[in-house]
Amino acid sequence: APEKQRDENFGTRHNKQNDDTTVFWLTGDAGTGKSILSSKLIQVEYDHCLIGWHFCSHTNILQNSPVSIIESVSGMMSAKLPGYAAAISDLDQNEFEEAKVKGDSAKVFELLFTKPLNKMPPPRDANGNICQKLIVVDALDEIYEIYLEEFLRIIRDGCS
Repeated sequence: APEKQRDENFGTRHNKQNDDTTVFWLTGDAGTGKSILSSKLIQVEYDHCLIGWHFCSHTNILQNSPVSIIESVSGMMSAKLPGYAAAISDLDQNEFEEAKVKGDSAKVFELLFTKPLNKMPPPRDANGNICQKLIVVDALDEIYEIYLEEFLRIIRDGCS
């Protein structure tokens, strides 16, 4: 049946870290609907837990570098995550620009994610309960392999 065949083309992996961070991987063959699912997730969660997203594209190589993805999501977080803009306000611009010029994505991740997020209190929902937030990065298969390995290393190391 087509439904069974489609199910066999998908794979998921859910990695829950000790510090309550979670990485959820959705994999599948081309044309199985991964990007549609990502788009729907963004639409459904836009006003709730979503704080950033990035869709990679093979037609825009510059947009697919790890530094570009990190910057893109950080810009959205400034608008969607209360307190984040203030947490990055003391960002050392010289250090940041130097990391960008060198293509040091691990340093850019540290400056735009690790340091500011560690300065902030945990996010809370409307009832005051601590809640997780969501970042979606789609179409990683459209990134050049050298960028992909680097980005996945940052996600692995930076989210653990």
